[in-house]
Amino acid sequence: MDDKLFKELEQSLREMVDHSAGKKMELRTTKFTKFNRVFKKADVTKIRKRMNVSQGVFATILNVSTKTVQSWEQGTGTPSGPSAKLLDIADHNPAALIAK
Repeated sequence: MDDKLFKELEQSLREMVDHSAGKKMELRTTKFTKFNRVFKKADVTKIRKRMNVSQGVFATILNVSTKTVQSWEQGTGTPSGPSAKLLDIADHNPAALIAK
């Protein structure tokens, strides 16, 4: 193990011990903003077509039913929650959703 990595691990261990002992210390925090992108029917269709897949294949990639994808594309349904997040990933990095 290289010296730099060892020192980082050693420092992390000291911080953990201090924190568990109740000592006041400055901790690193990461804040995430709530995901709230709204997808219109044209957005869903555009993403699917850019991926060059059928509605059935797209549904499988997103782990939803084909009827769900159809309702999104027809505007009778709106993706929300995890489905909306997966669509956002498909829009920005479609390869991340296709297992090899």
